[in-house]
Amino acid sequence: MSIDLTKNNAKIIVEMIDSGLIFYKHYYLWCDSIIESLENPPYWILELAITKSSNDASGIVSEYAYSDLETLSPDFYIKFNNLHLACLFLSSKNGELSWNTLLRESGHYSDGSICKIDCTFFYEMLNKYEDSLQSFELKREQMNEMEIMLSDEIEEIIEIYKVFQMYYSKYLIEEKNKPNPY
Repeated sequence: MSIDLTKNNAKIIVEMIDSGLIFYKHYYLWCDSIIESLENPPYWILELAITKSSNDASGIVSEYAYSDLETLSPDFYIKFNNLHLACLFLSSKNGELSWNTLLRESGHYSDGSICKIDCTFFYEMLNKYEDSLQSFELKREQMNEMEIMLSDEIEEIIEIYKVFQMYYSKYLIEEKNKPNPY
């Protein structure tokens, strides 16, 4: 399993970092494997390998991903805004974000961005969910509805995300097996 180091994939990685779906424990060993496998690894990979801050990591990957000065169409932004929403959804599905937080963050994000799902959709879902006293059944229904609406974006992210999950697991195993210095 690998990720092609295309600018399009780098743009997806930016959304994954910005949404909080991945962080340094996901990309640290991935970068190391690229550095070890290439005679001249890309500079952005070298920089990312030593960066723990998500803000800095996003900037490093963005600098590469958006380094060409092409004029980007509105459709381009809509696509990546939708990918951001899909990343938030996956974070919630993984249990890393509560359903309340997902709906609030998705509403806030889509309120300031052009997405295929309007912010009112998320805020209305949030109101219904809160009014239901956080009904598990309603949450499941809302998750299914959102997953269907973002299915194309989730599918696009999932292959790259699987690679990062694998490296995240390796990272955790390595950390667990490190000798305790005390």
